[in-house]
Amino acid sequence: MNHTFLRSIDAAIIDEIFQPACNWLNRVFGCTSRIPVAVGYFFSVIGVLALVHTGLSLGGVVCNLLALFMGAYCFVRSIVVYHLVMDELNADDSSNVPESKRFTGFKDRVVTLLLTVVTLGPVVILFLIVFKDDVSAIAYAVGSIGNLCAAYFDACTSPPKKRRMAMRSLSSQNQ
Repeated sequence: MNHTFLRSIDAAIIDEIFQPACNWLNRVFGCTSRIPVAVGYFFSVIGVLALVHTGLSLGGVVCNLLALFMGAYCFVRSIVVYHLVMDELNADDSSNVPESKRFTGFKDRVVTLLLTVVTLGPVVILFLIVFKDDVSAIAYAVGSIGNLCAAYFDACTSPPKKRRMAMRSLSSQNQ
């Protein structure tokens, strides 16, 4: 695939969808990009837990081992969510702003985007038709979209905490 084409798609997704959403969340709730990233990771854990449940219900050594590894992923991702939320709650100055991964996370975002586009439909159909498990299908879809959103919110930039507090006080004076 053309590298320039993927970069332009990636930049358009960030600039037109996720950065405005991150700015809105910052303006309304005063949070940095950590919180939407944590929420996206939380939903990705829900999606993986659906796969763990299905793997354990199928039985067999291979399915149980895959479920074990996916359970470990959920545990580690939950720790990341906890630390993102705690970092946000404990941030009190401009030096504690999360770094944007816009340039360093390009390959990760593109792989996540392509995997989501390619696998979301077939896996959901597999859950619905073969396993007749609509709850797992919905959980997997929500988890995949949550993981994609987390990757793109991680590429957004957040203003420093002091600036955010100043912006919040200015908006309350204007009302």
